[in-house]
Amino acid sequence: MTRSTFSGFTIAQLAMTASQRALDVTGQNIANINTKGYTRQQVDLVSLNLKGADPTSSGKGSKIGYGVEVTGISQIRDPFLDVQYRNQIAKVGTADARQAGLDQLADIFDETDRDALKKALSDLSSSLDQLSSNANNSEFDSIVRSRSQVLLNYIHQKATDLKTTREETMYGLENTDIKTVNSLLSDIGELNDTIWKGQILGNPSLELMDQRNSKLDELAGYLPISVSYKEVKIGSSEKYSYPVVMLNGSNGIGYELTAGEHGENTASFSMEK
Repeated sequence: MTRSTFSGFTIAQLAMTASQRALDVTGQNIANINTKGYTRQQVDLVSLNLKGADPTSSGKGSKIGYGVEVTGISQIRDPFLDVQYRNQIAKVGTADARQAGLDQLADIFDETDRDALKKALSDLSSSLDQLSSNANNSEFDSIVRSRSQVLLNYIHQKATDLKTTREETMYGLENTDIKTVNSLLSDIGELNDTIWKGQILGNPSLELMDQRNSKLDELAGYLPISVSYKEVKIGSSEKYSYPVVMLNGSNGIGYELTAGEHGENTASFSMEK
């Protein structure tokens, strides 16, 4: 079978189109080299052959392809690195929160202060030793009472400081951290829905996927989460993958934070009174 006279021109045209698209994507990558959360993109190419399994495709000339076809634009992203990063950022978030709490406690029980607990205990111990040697001396008895009162006042003050610190921590947790976590989960659900709708219309929504990954990374700084991807069929052949976000509980049980047909529904957190 003789190939079309213009097949060579068609191959050249498709090659130039694919090369131009590749240059466009390269320019996009370079333009966003400093964009936070941007994932490098690539052009997906396949060899084009319009002949199927029919008698006319048995000729020698028909075995040659008809050029290259651009099937889409995809991201160059390593899921393994995503998992490792989110595992580590969760540990960093836990360590930072613990360090912040310890810093507050260190300010309360600051032993560099000359009037700290160590000195109060030392003074009381010294006065008790003096009283034991002068049991009938009212002066030493008064000193013991006075220094005991100083110690009690110190303990009461630190108890008040601890209560205030606890209330401030709980207030910050309820009005800052939990609200941030719920906002991130809500944003992830909305992005899942928007990306799904965009992919139904043939839009890869790569920039929205970058936003979603950034939200997931930020969420991992607050909660120990794991993210896996579940495929949903769109039509007869197209597939869409959405993230299934799990909270890794301290009891070893995982709790789903996303639900729905394509991850559009998300959980929310609240404080127990």
